[in-house]
Amino acid sequence: MEKKNSYIISLGLPMVSTFAIIYAINTNDDFLLYLMISALITGLLAIFVGNVKKRNLAESFALGYLFSLIGVVLVAILPSPIDISNKKNCPFCKELINIEATKCPFCQSVLNDKEQG
Repeated sequence: MEKKNSYIISLGLPMVSTFAIIYAINTNDDFLLYLMISALITGLLAIFVGNVKKRNLAESFALGYLFSLIGVVLVAILPSPIDISNKKNCPFCKELINIEATKCPFCQSVLNDKEQG
């Protein structure tokens, strides 16, 4: 479901911008034209920052597009998502640890073979 929403965002916002830019050009509305072009530029800048931080690019674009430079700053300061494919919960303190850990770095509990699996 999340992936479907990302595709809708990544396709929808540029399409809306394109129609708004075409409308602004046809009606000679300079303010709307500058607004849409700046929104696209900050959206693209947010994609670049999001790519460096390994974040979802559609969400990064949406933040930059909708919130301008504040959105770009948000994408830059939000922590990168954690890759949990090689993580598990410690059976004692329930913190996220490496799947191959023999000792929990948080509670210092020693994990035996049965608890490691």
